[in-house]
Amino acid sequence: MVLFLAESPLQVISCYELFKQKFSGERVLLVVKYSGERKKKTHDYQLKKTIEALDWPECTEVSFLCRIKQFSWAKKRFVKYKIIKACEGRASVVCMGDFKSEWMHDLKIKLLPESVYLTDDGVGVIEAKEKYIDKGLFHRNKKSGWLSGDDYVQPIIFSSFVSSSGDGSSVHNDYRALRAESRSKATDVEAVFYFGAKYSEAGIMSLEDELVLISKAKLYFEERGKKIKYIPHRADTLGKLELIESQLNIPVNPLGLPAELYLLKLDYLPWGIAGAFTSALLSLDKLFDFESVVSFEVPSAVLRAESSRAISNIYKEYRQAGIDVVGLDFNKHDRI
Repeated sequence: MVLFLAESPLQVISCYELFKQKFSGERVLLVVKYSGERKKKTHDYQLKKTIEALDWPECTEVSFLCRIKQFSWAKKRFVKYKIIKACEGRASVVCMGDFKSEWMHDLKIKLLPESVYLTDDGVGVIEAKEKYIDKGLFHRNKKSGWLSGDDYVQPIIFSSFVSSSGDGSSVHNDYRALRAESRSKATDVEAVFYFGAKYSEAGIMSLEDELVLISKAKLYFEERGKKIKYIPHRADTLGKLELIESQLNIPVNPLGLPAELYLLKLDYLPWGIAGAFTSALLSLDKLFDFESVVSFEVPSAVLRAESSRAISNIYKEYRQAGIDVVGLDFNKHDRI
């Protein structure tokens, strides 16, 4: 039994790629955890659509949300019991979508796998590698925090964000399985998809600076005879999207699916894709042959201090992957 654990659309896609590449001949079970919260309705909708778009042999959908808050611990324990029972108490391989997830670590320990994989959850896999795995911290629990030692299996990182290592501790995900499912497509030579993210919503930068960033990206491509469409993140606020349309005069195009699956189903490809430090750039660059893939480097001065170093590492990964990283200058006159 190979158990895949996921709670985001990208995690499901990455798990699917690992399943197709390495475990297609074995019994596999995908367990997907929904938020169930009203404020994350869009997230759960995209998660559901992602599962439906991929041919998983066996899938269990769960949620830890409980109407009576005091009993949420009991609901979580019951769900974990159901998963362990579905695995008949043992899994030879456990594939985790989120290395910070306590429930995934908990199941990993109870199922005693011989191998553990960490699949992509966006650029967070870079932080997980540098902050925990490279330091020998392989397990996390609620009481003791991060733990090391011979009792815990070192996870193998399967990610488009890392290169394959000689010792097998990391495997580069080139999305070969999904690429094989993509047919030849025409190209819209004027179109660029600009992928947004919850930068201001998460406090990584101010909304004002985020709008400056997007306006500079628009100008960059207009000078090259291209037109950008803003592809919103599921956590983008309606207020921000309205400002992008009304003040920046940029069309907003919600996809309703993860970008990877949306473009697989689309009859054409845009000439290029762009963004700041969004995971979509790396995964899409592996899946499709764009004429241009551009990451706009945001000056550290406009970023939240605690985020600056991690974001700098992301740009480093982009450069190593061959993505064009374009520096931007912000000054006091750059206001929308």
